[in-house]
Amino acid sequence: MTPLAILGALRLPSGERWVDVATEEQVADAHAILDPDPDAPRMVLLTRARGFSKSTDLGACALALLIAGDLPHGAHAWASDLDQARILVDSMRELATASADVAAAVSFPSAYRVECRGQMIEARASDAGGAFGLRSDLLMVDELAAWPSTPSALTTWEAIVSTAPKVTGARFVAITSAGTPSHWSHGVVKGARSSDAWHVSEIAGPAPWIDPASLE
Repeated sequence: MTPLAILGALRLPSGERWVDVATEEQVADAHAILDPDPDAPRMVLLTRARGFSKSTDLGACALALLIAGDLPHGAHAWASDLDQARILVDSMRELATASADVAAAVSFPSAYRVECRGQMIEARASDAGGAFGLRSDLLMVDELAAWPSTPSALTTWEAIVSTAPKVTGARFVAITSAGTPSHWSHGVVKGARSSDAWHVSEIAGPAPWIDPASLE
């Protein structure tokens, strides 16, 4: 099965297929991440409000690539800290558990690692070392605007971005909620908007399933 076909079969903990409840924007973003066209942008930036299924959607795409066997060099994800990094792995665990028919070979040897038929996805904190030496088919950055403005975090970001071209066809995905213009990630967003190398999707407003009264 292709990654897109696997994505279409993945189920949420509710038992519903992800593709059946996702908005048109979510489906379009997932297709941008999984686009097999070699001429399509390999760098993707998604900005959405809190609660707009960012980690779940990215986890679904990563899981689809893993099950399809498209990560021979592995995949790596970074977040502001290990607690945030674990959210992405937890999202994949929930999807795999609910989608046993297509994810039977997926295992979770630790809170920060996913494996399937010899391929793996590993989550790390933004201050984790070793990013410069990695080769990866999929590099993911979670909640970029929440990363600290420390030399370690900035060095990690630079290492991740420079690692992407090492593997032909490698995918790079950054997701984030809104931040402040004074944070260094604002420069990343501005640069991505003006670059043909990036696919940028910015969804304004809250998720449509959030109760208006609760939002108020």
